[in-house]
Amino acid sequence: LHNMRTIKAMARPKQQQKARETMDIFAPLAGRMGMQFIREDLEDLAFKVLNPKGRESIIRRFITLQKDSGDVIERISGDMLAEFKKENIHCFSSFLLLFLASHCFDCAHVMQSISKLNQDNSDILSNCH
Repeated sequence: LHNMRTIKAMARPKQQQKARETMDIFAPLAGRMGMQFIREDLEDLAFKVLNPKGRESIIRRFITLQKDSGDVIERISGDMLAEFKKENIHCFSSFLLLFLASHCFDCAHVMQSISKLNQDNSDILSNCH
């Protein structure tokens, strides 16, 4: 976690390598060990290195939506819960609110999963237990 927080001190190729290792090995390992907050931090830090434009896009979108419509987290979670209900997937709304507010990588992952909802419901189920 410390290495990812100080990754800017490394050369760009080394940053990419460490971020990919973190995303592929260390973040999933932390999740399997029950350290979800560490997993989320590792994923977000690695996502910031691997896809800075995507991360910034998500942040800008949240800010824009919040300015335009107030509480964007509640609005997005309501839309997502409606999609889950259509597919008969049960997910706690309080979990979803916390999940959306936590990290950009998680938001990107959820958005990608929703786009695949009709193809593979198991992606969503794995995110909602």
